[in-house]
Parts: sequence; C-alpha cells; structure tokens
Amino acid sequence: MAKTSTPYAVDEVHSWARRSGERVHVVLQVPGLVVERGTEPTLELRRGKDTVTATAEVASTRDATALTANPLAADLTSGVWRFALRLPGEDGRRQVDARLLLPGQGPVALLTGPMPGRPLQPRPRGGSLGTRAVRTARKATDAALRELPPEQAVRCRRALRRVARAAGM
Repeated sequence: MAKTSTPYAVDEVHSWARRSGERVHVVLQVPGLVVERGTEPTLELRRGKDTVTATAEVASTRDATALTANPLAADLTSGVWRFALRLPGEDGRRQVDARLLLPGQGPVALLTGPMPGRPLQPRPRGGSLGTRAVRTARKATDAALRELPPEQAVRCRRALRRVARAAGM
C-alpha cells in the first residue's frame, strides 16, 4: 500500500474535535487540499493495530478544505489516535499532522502538528529502584548512627562504605 511521505498539515485555529453523544465530531481544516466536488474521502483513525474509518464531508473555501467526520465513540478506545486521509481515486493514504487524544470518558482533544520524534515517557521519580533503595538505606543508617558517639559512628560508616563498594553499589 503506497503512502505519500509528506503528511497534510492542518490549520491549528480552525481544526477541532469534541464528543457529541455517541459520536466524536472531528473537523480538520487542511490548507491547500483540493478535493473534487461530489467525492467522499475517507478519514482513517489508527491506534496501534486498530483502525476506524469514517466518511468525511467536504467543505471547500478559497484557502483550505474542511473535512468533517463523525466516527462512533464506541469504536475508539482510550489513547492517542493518528489520522490518515484516503482520497477517492488514489491508491494509498496520506498521513495528517494531527492526533486525537481520547480518554475513556470526558472531553477529547485534537493535537495538531507532527508526531514527537521519540515517545515521551516519564522518568521514575528519584532515579532507578536501586538508587532509591540505596538512598532509603542511607537515611535509615544515618538515623541509627546518630545515636552512637561520633567516633564510633565514623568507624561504622567507613565499614558500611567498604561493604557497599565490595557489593558494587
């Protein structure tokens, strides 16, 4: 299946999405897109291996073409859905620089612009599990060693450092 490499850009001001009853109402304003009158392009929404298709209504202005689609909300699971446009008479589909953010319930959001270069994943708070374990052990040890006389606490800390280094920590 052929794909055109350059995705369609969307107008960030005039493109939007909202949940309306059992449907998700999506309007994508695509500058420079020319669609013949009387044709019905197909808007594909993709999330992983899931694909939902919806016929798009076309409204053209001098500068852009507005594509309006109303896929069923029940067909769309929670997550981020990417858009692709399939024009009648063309073999392949072309990506659209917009995504639909769909929570299980509540409002939806249209994210415009290209996909980020890499997935954005939060880092674990406070470092890795090993780092957090060492930090917690250090705090507990310091609390216990405060009860000892200072000279004895220093010797214990040195011994603990040697053990930690030998263990590769």
